[in-house]
Amino acid sequence: MVERRAGGSPSRGEAMKKLRVLVVEDNDESRELYVLVLTRAGFEVKEAVGGEEALQMLDHCDPDLLITDLRTPSMSGIDLIRRIRGEEKWMNLPIIAISAYSHDQLAHAALQGATRVLRKPFEPNRLLSAVFELTRKIRARSASVQGSDSESGANHQE
Repeated sequence: MVERRAGGSPSRGEAMKKLRVLVVEDNDESRELYVLVLTRAGFEVKEAVGGEEALQMLDHCDPDLLITDLRTPSMSGIDLIRRIRGEEKWMNLPIIAISAYSHDQLAHAALQGATRVLRKPFEPNRLLSAVFELTRKIRARSASVQGSDSESGANHQE
C-alpha cells in the first residue's frame, strides 16, 4: 500500500484535495500514471495491486471513489465490484472499471455495479473527466446531507 498526496499548485483539483481515491491496478506503469494524474489534480490516492489487497484496504483508507482494472491478480475486477456491492457500507461507492479487453467485459462490469467504464487505452483527461463528474456528485450529495443536518439542527434549537 502506498499513499500519495498532492503537493502544491492550487487549481481545479485544489477543491478535491480531501477526496480519497483507491486505485486497483496490477500494471505498474498504468497504476503510476493514474496516481500521477490524480495526485496532480489534488486527490489523495491509495494503491492496491489486486482485488484482495483492495478489499483489505477499504475500511482503513475509506475511499470516496474506487478505480479498478478488470484483470488483476488474486481477484478479478468484476469479483471485486460484486463483493463491494454486497457490503452495505460500500453499496454506493462510485467505481470506475477499466479494461483493455472487450466491450462485453466492460458491459458486464457495469451490470455488476461499476458506475463508469473506460476502455484502454485512453487519454488521462478521459479518466479525469470521469473522476471529476463522479466527485461532483459526491460533493453535491454530501452538501445536501449537511444542509438537511443543519436544518434539522435549527429545528431542534427552537
